[in-house]
Amino acid sequence: TLRERVVERIKESGEHALAEEQQATLDVVDRFFSSVVESPKLSDYARERMRSLEVPVLKVVMRDPEFFEDRDSPVRGVMDRLAQLGVRGGRINPVVQRRVDELIQRINTDFEQDTGVFDGAVGELDMLIDRQNLVYRRNVERVTAAAEGAQKVAESKQAVSQVLDQKLGGQKIPRAVLSLLDGGWRDLLSLTWIRQGEESPLWQDYLSVVDSLMTFSQDPESNVNLPELLRVIQDGLASISSNHMPSSQIR
Repeated sequence: TLRERVVERIKESGEHALAEEQQATLDVVDRFFSSVVESPKLSDYARERMRSLEVPVLKVVMRDPEFFEDRDSPVRGVMDRLAQLGVRGGRINPVVQRRVDELIQRINTDFEQDTGVFDGAVGELDMLIDRQNLVYRRNVERVTAAAEGAQKVAESKQAVSQVLDQKLGGQKIPRAVLSLLDGGWRDLLSLTWIRQGEESPLWQDYLSVVDSLMTFSQDPESNVNLPELLRVIQDGLASISSNHMPSSQIR
């Protein structure tokens, strides 16, 4: 504990024991830190960093007995911000963590010569909190976008399945049409549904390819522009990344 460390240092230095008033102050600060670091809201990282401020805070209280009544004290401000950064279950960005460690080290090193070190630390911690919050927001946005994207993909596949069932349900489907659908055309329809929507001309064009192939399979004499149909198929397959057979083979 803080009391044990302070008493041990006094013994090592050969100085006299603490005065009664100083002992009382030491006990107050010791209990204060014990209650702070035992908070279930703090991560282990935050507890350790709080503990490293015990000596500077003790010196502050020795000089200013009204410390615990001063809600605007920069020392309290530093501790409040450390608690905010070190909420249990949260993850501190490594860059922010390194900056916090450097800041605490500077407080412990410079406090005796520069009592205003806590004032500067409050401003720096505010910037680190802003940075941490920005990283958190970006992560949330990234996860949300991924979830929304996955939902959109699922919706597009459902839409493609429904429209193909309407067009092909109950019919004998030629092997060439099945090869086209399984070789990337379903993926192309899904991607077009996501990017262009069901009202887009491109969506209708790609669906009309299926209609034209079915029409031609049922009546080879029908008025189907085969060169143009093959061009649309080739361009469509070439526009997507596919692990299927080469588009030229499908065509």
